[in-house]
Amino acid sequence: MIAVAIITTVAVGTFAFAADAAPWATRELSAGVIGTDTSHVPAFAGLFRSHPEWKIKVVAAFKGGSPDLPASADRIERFATTMREKFQVEFVNSIEELMTKVDVVLLQSVDGRVHLEQVKPVFQAGKRVRETYGVRAKHVTAIPEFGYNEGWQSSFRCVRMV
Repeated sequence: MIAVAIITTVAVGTFAFAADAAPWATRELSAGVIGTDTSHVPAFAGLFRSHPEWKIKVVAAFKGGSPDLPASADRIERFATTMREKFQVEFVNSIEELMTKVDVVLLQSVDGRVHLEQVKPVFQAGKRVRETYGVRAKHVTAIPEFGYNEGWQSSFRCVRMV
């Protein structure tokens, strides 16, 4: 019970601080999304909208998705519609086109099999990318090698690995 109270207090304190000016937010950032087949996409857009002090706005997206994976194919249009109607996000036809419209990228595709191919244009454009679902373990060493051996200036953040 005490541990729960301490965690709750710390969490509440953290959220209270988050509403203050964010010292790391030094300029406005346009964010792009790759993969609209997860509820994380509108959740991030809503979170950024509710914290204008973070200076991040999702402005464009590439639907992505995997037709052979029901968890992906069955959800793409639903979350894309939410992003278009609720957050006025522009949809583009390719990841390369997305790179011309954004400063940073959220790689959200549910299917980890496609992440390496999806992240290549992001690295080539030198954009920072946050990847939620994790690339397949066999690709983990390929990503830094791919990005850095080509001399691209990019940043990759993997939240978890599959």
